[in-house]
Amino acid sequence: MSKFRVWKLGEPCEIRCPDGRKVPAIVQLASDNGWSLALAFEAIIGGWVAMMPLLWSAERQRFEDFRGEPYELAPIGAGDVSALGAP
Repeated sequence: MSKFRVWKLGEPCEIRCPDGRKVPAIVQLASDNGWSLALAFEAIIGGWVAMMPLLWSAERQRFEDFRGEPYELAPIGAGDVSALGAP
């Protein structure tokens, strides 16, 4: 289960997918209240190619895509961003 936090634009994170994969990503868009995000990554995740929106479900206490698939997000250190091609 994800713990709620407000993610910031440009922040590196790790997407933990329902199939068990862990994919490095960067927050491309983030609402001020933290309830909606758009993440950029180099993969295909649940049919999403290179970018996906996630919405926080207060009822389920997790991030979900538009189909209700659950995803966990975790912060990653600056050293781990190299997997995304960042300088």
